Amino acid sequence: MASSRRVATARFRNWEELRTEISAKFTPERLDGELAAAGLRPGARYTDGERLYALSLVRRA
Repeated sequence: MASSRRVATARFRNWEELRTEISAKFTPERLDGELAAAGLRPGARYTDGERLYALSLVRRA
């Protein structure tokens, strides 16, 4: 059976890096504080049924 897997190659210079994941845990209150410090304000916030995951849309303050 033939494989349909694709292979990609990337070349980096010595000073370049690849970030593969950023994982952070925020309460809604902590996120609002971080946004304010960055000159942003919360817009809509969507969560799953258990409130384990969230998607936040933000705007300029």
